[in-house]
Amino acid sequence: MAELCLFRDKPMAMMLHQAAASELPFLDFCKRQRQQMKTALNLLLGQDHYEAEPEESPSLDNEQTRQWQQCFELAAESRDPLARLGWFERIIADANLLFDEAFWQAHAGHGWQVPEARPLIAARAGRADCLLRLGQLGQARDEYLALLALCRADEPACRHPLSTLYAWQGEWDALQQLLVRFDEASCWLLYNEALMSFVCEGEAAARPHLAAAMEVNPHVPATLLGQRRLPKQEPRRWQGGSRDEAALYALQSREAWLTHNALIWLRKSAGKQAS
Repeated sequence: MAELCLFRDKPMAMMLHQAAASELPFLDFCKRQRQQMKTALNLLLGQDHYEAEPEESPSLDNEQTRQWQQCFELAAESRDPLARLGWFERIIADANLLFDEAFWQAHAGHGWQVPEARPLIAARAGRADCLLRLGQLGQARDEYLALLALCRADEPACRHPLSTLYAWQGEWDALQQLLVRFDEASCWLLYNEALMSFVCEGEAAARPHLAAAMEVNPHVPATLLGQRRLPKQEPRRWQGGSRDEAALYALQSREAWLTHNALIWLRKSAGKQAS
């Protein structure tokens, strides 16, 4: 299948689909990844300072990818972030041995473009998410920032939980810089921008930001406010604007809203926006 040309083989493609928790069916996921690769390649070709890739990259055997896929699946099935962290650490311990410092320097900013490196990158992103859920914010921040340096286009989507971490910690300058770097209308960034505006500028300034966020996903306020029960486990699949996306955002971000006493404002303002 042509869509699998992005990956070494089908088991690796299935493993990455599992790790991404994409709402897309497997083949559609592969097609989207192929298109993203084309876009990234066009950007890469326009950058004179980028070093050519070595002719050979570390190769993975099928048994190794099957083991890693099983670890990703077990992590996805677990409700305990500490247990999930253990599965990601297993992948990282194995995969780190395949890539030396020279490899990462040669692919600085473009690590996702090497298919063999994607399981390790995905596992590191999963580890960072677990650290965030466990409240180990400093370690989570360091991991997210390392991945953003490694993957300039942020294919693992570290910007979303990192924006929540910044909001939780009140690191507003860092959050603003992240919003400038990734100018997108996504649930995470828009709701965290609304929270930042409320804390730093007040209710009136925050109101249009909340309206923009609710346009993207109107289910988030009810989920943050406890009007809709949160699932016991993070959704494995979601679509933009869906209740599952709202649940995932709330699971990751509710502490940030609580920390800044923003839920009373959210209740009042969301009701006005909906009416």
